[in-house]
Amino acid sequence: MAEKDRIEKVFFQHPDVFADVFNGNVFGGREAIDPSKLTASETESQFSDHQGKHHTQYRDLLMEYKEGKQTLALFGIENQSKIDKMMPVRVLNYNIAMPSRPAQEPRSFIR
Repeated sequence: MAEKDRIEKVFFQHPDVFADVFNGNVFGGREAIDPSKLTASETESQFSDHQGKHHTQYRDLLMEYKEGKQTLALFGIENQSKIDKMMPVRVLNYNIAMPSRPAQEPRSFIR
């Protein structure tokens, strides 16, 4: 891993910094993400390609936004030093390859 990439990962892994990135860039400065509700999530996933070959892939950063034990959203950051037009496809592949978790009924929303 390049030194610059490692430094960026260390910097953005702090929930307050991570939340500031999304609040400033995605939510127009509105404090939509409370950093106290963010927890680091697994960045490694595995998949098998069309030939049955096993691969491991790593995201840069992934945070879970939780209310109690319920995960409401996943937010990821991928660091880039140059434009990669295939990044949306890579991120989609990361999401597809994520280990699925048993679905839990969001009790706090049921009346």
